[in-house]
Amino acid sequence: MRMPCDLIQDLLPLYHDQVCSPASREVVENHLQDCPACQRVLDAMEGDLLTPAETEEEKELRPLAEWWQKQKKKSHLNTIVYTLFLVIILGVGWYFATWYVDITIPANKMEISHVYQMPDGRITFNLYVEGGHEFRHAERGENGELYIIPKRSFPGTPDRGDPLWWNYYMDFYPAGIEKTPSSPMAWFELDEEITAVYVGPVGDGILVWQVGDDVPKAPQEWEELITQYHTDPSIEYHEYVSKD
Repeated sequence: MRMPCDLIQDLLPLYHDQVCSPASREVVENHLQDCPACQRVLDAMEGDLLTPAETEEEKELRPLAEWWQKQKKKSHLNTIVYTLFLVIILGVGWYFATWYVDITIPANKMEISHVYQMPDGRITFNLYVEGGHEFRHAERGENGELYIIPKRSFPGTPDRGDPLWWNYYMDFYPAGIEKTPSSPMAWFELDEEITAVYVGPVGDGILVWQVGDDVPKAPQEWEELITQYHTDPSIEYHEYVSKD
């Protein structure tokens, strides 16, 4: 005789907890063999009883887990934004350092020698810069001085000037020197307002010449060297300067 499903389902809790009599157990098991509906009830009962605490805990922790996942996504987005911002800042900094920032070489890294006046009136001198420099900047002082300021590019950026100069001559025409069509070009031609020429930072340069100086006449060897150098820069100028 087949037992009604309602009666079997009333016995299922006792069967599951193994507290029913052997006779009731046998009846339940025989019924379950032919009743998928009651078997599903037993399966659901076992699932509910196996992990009730875990399920409740998961329900309680679900809002926190969802909040944490949102924070992780937000953190990742912030990291990407901050990284892009840093890259842009570094790129802009690199650009300005490359094209607008330079290093002024201090005067204690320079030496002036061979200050002579050529027959055409030019004042010539040799400039030695420790470590070399790439370009120079000229700036007027407050009292009529001309400062010739050797500079280098910001460290780590591409060179913005000529190959490093370290030991070479410079020249300039003082005001009042009458030039002819055959007069050689010079680095600078001074006007009457320039009263002195310095090499190095403004206010801390090395004096090369000032109005009223009795500049020695250039020796013939120096005169010939400078004349040749104007037409052929490959001559051994450095050897001549170094041997003194």
